[in-house]
Amino acid sequence: MIIDPSDPLPRTRAILLIVGFCASIAMGPVLFLLQGRVQTRSTPPLPALELRAVLDGEYPKALEKHLVESSPVTHAIRGAYRDLWMGLGLLETGNAVIGRGGQLFLWGTLDEPRLFARDHAPRQRHLAAIARRATALGVTLLLVTVPDTARVLPELLPEGREIPPARRALYGEVLAEARAHGIDALDLAAAMAELRRSRPEEALYQATDTHWTLEACFRSAELVVRHLEDRGVLAAIPRASLRAATSMQRMGLGDLAEQTGLSPDGAFGPLVRAPIRWIGLFVRGPDGSERTLDQREPDAGLAVAGDSFADVGFVPALAGHAGRLVDAGGVLPAGGPRRGLDDTLARIERGELRARVVVWVVVERSFAEAWWGD
Repeated sequence: MIIDPSDPLPRTRAILLIVGFCASIAMGPVLFLLQGRVQTRSTPPLPALELRAVLDGEYPKALEKHLVESSPVTHAIRGAYRDLWMGLGLLETGNAVIGRGGQLFLWGTLDEPRLFARDHAPRQRHLAAIARRATALGVTLLLVTVPDTARVLPELLPEGREIPPARRALYGEVLAEARAHGIDALDLAAAMAELRRSRPEEALYQATDTHWTLEACFRSAELVVRHLEDRGVLAAIPRASLRAATSMQRMGLGDLAEQTGLSPDGAFGPLVRAPIRWIGLFVRGPDGSERTLDQREPDAGLAVAGDSFADVGFVPALAGHAGRLVDAGGVLPAGGPRRGLDDTLARIERGELRARVVVWVVVERSFAEAWWGD
């Protein structure tokens, strides 16, 4: 059809078409600013608007990925899709492995620890350097290796699944390496096995998350304090007046539950939703006033360094059992087993921290990851 420019009706239609086209383009940024975006651990961050990134095409690609992964529509469709496959018994979950009773396991902890053997030489150099550094500072260093979930709950692995021999041997090899370099190491795996026999009603690991429970934090902190008392290294550290808040909780998704892609509001919501619990610790001053225990406590004689396992309740539990201030400036979730410890020892060297005892909390699987290579 040939449009006559003098005919007002086609001209009106053309104007409306142009306005509608421009409005549809503008709708994207408007919805981006107005809609409630979904934020999970796997959601890529909003990229920084930089001219270089715009010109070479990196910015629009990163922005597209952020918009897709943070869209409620994406999560709703993905949840329905995953629920369907879960109902058929064919769900592939990536990093999360669904075991018996709905217990989730991290896939990498059920595989051969190949990087542990590969990084043997650099790991020995780093352990030796850490031991020398602590000795030079007059610091008592205690390694607390947190066993992986599969080591403590092997009966809940998927049917027909077993821990490979090299993975089974990993924990003992970690303790042996640390002790060979003069680093004191607590056998928490053996203690947990005994605890499960004596108190089977206590859950030590979250069902939908890679981390341990508050009960495990409490029991482990108790073991650590008893070990340090037996060594006689806590007596010289002054006590503090502390008060623990009542355990609080809310319903949420664990890190492994998020990786299943199952919708918390879908048919399998009860499988992925779980209570997330935490406690607060308060320090009483001489005048009776209270403040929260800070992450960095320069006057603390006891410090904790390590990964996220020290970040989910272990620090307040340790402070409560020890009755002393605890510095947690070296607790770096997802920071690897070395960075937090390096930071803590550096603060002691500079005189910014008075700690004489450092508890190094490292999850077992970290020793089989690529944190130790030069």
